[in-house]
Amino acid sequence: MGQNEEKPRKKFRRTAQDTYPISTRVTNEMMDAIDKILETGNYLRVSDYLRDLIRKDLESRNVSP
Repeated sequence: MGQNEEKPRKKFRRTAQDTYPISTRVTNEMMDAIDKILETGNYLRVSDYLRDLIRKDLESRNVSP
């Protein structure tokens, strides 16, 4: 693969909802803070919180999902 060529994006099998799995690692301190946010009851799971963060960031950047 040449220096200016982009690496092909790994393809995931599409689901009926047309979603893609993603994962990341966070520090213990960040997870403690996320747990406190979840305790407020505004989000059921970490994934709900992360989706909301991504949605808000995309909106603030005027990027249409």
